Amino acid sequence: ERAVPHFLSASQEKILHAGKYLHVFFSAASGKESSARQLPEPGHRGMLHYSRRRRDYVEAIDAAYRRASAALLGLFMRKSPEGLDLPGRLRSMRSFFFLAKGDWFGQLIDTATLELEQPAAEVPLARLEGLLDLAVRGSSAASDPYREDISCGMHSFRIEDACSRMCRGQALPAENDDDDAGSSKGSVAGGFSEIGGSSVGRGTSMGGTAMASANLSHAGENSGVRCFTLKYRTAWPLSIVFSRELLLKYQVIFRHLLYCRYVERKLVEVWADHQYTKELGLDTSLSPSYSLRQRMLHFCRDYIYYATIEVLEPQSHSFLDSLGQVETIDEV
Repeated sequence: ERAVPHFLSASQEKILHAGKYLHVFFSAASGKESSARQLPEPGHRGMLHYSRRRRDYVEAIDAAYRRASAALLGLFMRKSPEGLDLPGRLRSMRSFFFLAKGDWFGQLIDTATLELEQPAAEVPLARLEGLLDLAVRGSSAASDPYREDISCGMHSFRIEDACSRMCRGQALPAENDDDDAGSSKGSVAGGFSEIGGSSVGRGTSMGGTAMASANLSHAGENSGVRCFTLKYRTAWPLSIVFSRELLLKYQVIFRHLLYCRYVERKLVEVWADHQYTKELGLDTSLSPSYSLRQRMLHFCRDYIYYATIEVLEPQSHSFLDSLGQVETIDEV
């Protein structure tokens, strides 16, 4: 601050930010086409001279600041290969984290249920990565240009703790940065109290209902289905927008939707097991159980519909619409 001339002290923040914007713009546009490296034409040209009237140089600084901000904003908003395609990446994240294209998720659950029902310390992340890739390639998300940036991992904190911290305005829990299965297993195992037992396969007849319930009881706070999350790789300068705090919020939403879908799946399995009991003539004795299961399944599906269709989807569309109306990078 001592090096700033007194007559520029009121505009030093804008000068600093304009320099940062230009640095990011030229460094990020260095590998793009020549048209992407062009700055917007200034409204007027001329040297900056000292004047007793503050307005003379304040207007010039403001114009230079808006020019630098507009250049960086254009780089973020343009589609590849000329730009970084920020709207496209946000739509891609909506498809995966908000289950906007849920067919890949159904395939993943069909193939990875046994792995996700294991204790988090024993979940084979390498196998889950392969199953996730197969599920994405065999779904409508295969056409997503940024599907290669999606991977999976494990969290060592509970969703409830993360939401509680967000409500109190505190920092979110630290995410496991270990990408290999072994290190992630150890850190996840240390974050939870151990719950004994292994995953139980689904049975048939009346015993199948008990086994499905046992699966839910074993899928406790230290199970893979409670810790599993998606990761999104972003290179600089996209990491300026996709900060760690933002990605953690997306991951918490995904983990919540994942567990809701998992509970729905288990309730459907209970319904399938109940079909075997109809041949035993126990409808009168088991009718309260049938009714409870149906009410639980109805509530679970209604809640998932409300969370995805009536909350996340409209908010996401509203956010993308407002993003197209911003004029400076600060508004992003």
